[in-house]
Amino acid sequence: MNPFNLPKESFNARRDILLSSLESVITETSNYIYNYYPNLEKLEQAESFCTHELMEAPTARADHLEKVSIFPWVEAVHELDSCLTVIFQGNYKNAFDSLRRALELVVAGSFFVLDSTESEKAKKWMHSVSDNGTPNFKRALSALKKATPQYDQDNDELWTDVLLEHYWDICNVIHVNGLKNSFNIISPRFRHINGMGVPQFDKKACSQSLSYYLKTVELIALTVALSNPVLLVGFDMERKFGINPPMSGFYSPVQAENLACLIPDNFQKLIARIKETDTNISSIQHWYDSLPDITEEELNAQFERQDEFFKEFTKS
Repeated sequence: MNPFNLPKESFNARRDILLSSLESVITETSNYIYNYYPNLEKLEQAESFCTHELMEAPTARADHLEKVSIFPWVEAVHELDSCLTVIFQGNYKNAFDSLRRALELVVAGSFFVLDSTESEKAKKWMHSVSDNGTPNFKRALSALKKATPQYDQDNDELWTDVLLEHYWDICNVIHVNGLKNSFNIISPRFRHINGMGVPQFDKKACSQSLSYYLKTVELIALTVALSNPVLLVGFDMERKFGINPPMSGFYSPVQAENLACLIPDNFQKLIARIKETDTNISSIQHWYDSLPDITEEELNAQFERQDEFFKEFTKS
């Protein structure tokens, strides 16, 4: 691109500058991730979890669905996807905004489905008529901690403290807490044309933003595991329900393994104890074992009903 041949109109000039720079930034980012980023395997696990598992994390209990459905977790998936997109565009600082919103959404959703949270409060938030807005992050975490005192045993660190510290670190970047959190440090631009910072790949900034993404996903994985511990034990729901399993709240064995791999190392002992001693997990396991396997005739009938539904749907 020749900067002397840019259109006179400022937004058309901005268009041409972006078009000429983004392909290079995206290519260099992909090359860095696959050839130099030190935690590639864990990063791929995190991306897979966000794409395929996170929105299935909340329980399908009727009273929970009545409160907030699966909206907070689905919205968090969108935010985490957006985070990776802006990283690939070289807009590293914007990635932190998406990470904060993803954390807030998962914590808010986990707070609203607590039995101690009034259904009306959750519904008001869902329909944007609450006078208080989204619940305060620290107070929501305190409520989650109070609801799960057994998870503070045999652990050097409180999971809520670790989550809150990471949240403050992200907020420090967003609110520009000092020079180290400035735009020039977090998302440097060394070329400017017509006053516009040209997007560029920066190895240090890219590595930092990817690491924040990874840690955020790890802590989200910890949060959903402690909010719904049955996720830690995989169930083959197709074996019992065919193509009509519960809409959320259960993971397959592969999904459960992926979740466990994402839990930070300093909480693996806690996770192991929960899997062994949690009474809700054992009761769900007993319920699952008591169900008969779906028969071939029942499965075929499900496929037939599905085909009929799609035929009617395409007619309308």
